[in-house]
Amino acid sequence: MSKRAFLSQGESIYFERQVLSLLKEKAISDEKILLSGNELPKSLERLDAYAPAGILDLEGPCIIEIKNTLNTSSIDSFEFILDKYLGRFRSAILIVYEIEQSRTRYIEKLRNSFPQARIEIYSRKDLATITGNTIDDSVLTHQHYSFNSFLKKIQDSPNNQTDKSLNINKQHISALKTSYNEDKLALFIGAGLSKSVGLPDWPQLVRSVAARVFDKHTDSPLSPDEREEVQKFFENEVPASPLIVARLLENSLKDEFAESVRESLYADIEPTASSPLLTEIGALCMPRRDRIGIVGVVNYNFDDLLEIELSRRAISHCSIMTEGNKINSNDLPIYHVHGYLPRTIALDDSHKNSLVLSEDAYHTQFSDPFIWTNITQLNLLRNNVCLFIGISLTDPNHRRLLEITAKKTSSINHYAILTDHWRGQAAKRLSEKTQALALAFKKLEEESYRNLGINVIWISNHSEVPGILSEIRGA
Repeated sequence: MSKRAFLSQGESIYFERQVLSLLKEKAISDEKILLSGNELPKSLERLDAYAPAGILDLEGPCIIEIKNTLNTSSIDSFEFILDKYLGRFRSAILIVYEIEQSRTRYIEKLRNSFPQARIEIYSRKDLATITGNTIDDSVLTHQHYSFNSFLKKIQDSPNNQTDKSLNINKQHISALKTSYNEDKLALFIGAGLSKSVGLPDWPQLVRSVAARVFDKHTDSPLSPDEREEVQKFFENEVPASPLIVARLLENSLKDEFAESVRESLYADIEPTASSPLLTEIGALCMPRRDRIGIVGVVNYNFDDLLEIELSRRAISHCSIMTEGNKINSNDLPIYHVHGYLPRTIALDDSHKNSLVLSEDAYHTQFSDPFIWTNITQLNLLRNNVCLFIGISLTDPNHRRLLEITAKKTSSINHYAILTDHWRGQAAKRLSEKTQALALAFKKLEEESYRNLGINVIWISNHSEVPGILSEIRGA
């Protein structure tokens, strides 16, 4: 490939993302920490990356900057950064895509200006040699993966394929702890929280609403066996998406729809029901000393479980379900972007109109880029480190918002706690070669998430999540 004088904005973002991914992987293998982008402390937010304990063979703290080319302009910019953080680093690395001029002259200039530190300038090829990993030139054609890199992942010897999930989790939890202590952490909470307390998931909720519809429109109430029969019928014989079924029910029930959903939502739960996950999320939301900790919560659930837990802890908060809801600066905002159905108060039009359960409501939210729910989520994603809990990340709108954010910058870092389906009991029964293939696909999935700005914390069981949250808050 011929040398490029410059990279376009999109190419620069992909190149920087690859460099940061490679460096983070190296840091993980060496059991060190690498912070980048929006997970950096506020006092270091001008940096591309920061390794407090060093990285590669450089002592820490180490400053890392990434540029397209090595020239006077990039050196002046790097020198400005070093001068700004003088006395706060022992080493620094400038990583460039292409080296167009002699690096020796530039290194000497930098070392003379900052004699107390070790300073290095690496091209992408140097970095590949040092780490043993290649920065894929398919970045220049905006391809996230090349076929050769895919084959390499599969063809690696099973004996050489190791799952470093424990080290990776340790790195990610440490970064989240830094963001939490810097008042830069937001939570995105999904159905996993509600299910942990015993509430129905989305398909179960829709089936339950359907059973209640039949119950209200028959001469005598359904028996428990008949109610179960109705729900099984909808589960087995009506294979349409719950979104479509919910739309049919909403069209039928009209003003009674929201109340029917609420009745079904809380039908089988005790008023004081809780779970270790809910308790730990509540503890994470507790402000400490002069710190906020959690800056906001996006809650995709309809229920009031989190509000009740926060009230129990006397945490000042406000529930946001429409654009007109006002936020007190002292309150922790809970954004119910799919609607809010508290169990004890009368539902007004704002509750009914905010509900996103049926197909048409989902289409409205998905298609309108300026709807308050999308703007709110984008603002949190752009300005904070976000942790996704109890969310599968398969929802098209979730992924669309993540991709919009990730395309604007390479320095976005968010985190998701996901069950490791590649290393579960079913995978352990596979042959050695098939397990190696599963691990290769796991790495591809991780890369796919990284291109959305998501770092995955893999778990074997949902019971591990409260312990992770406890580590983040330093308990």
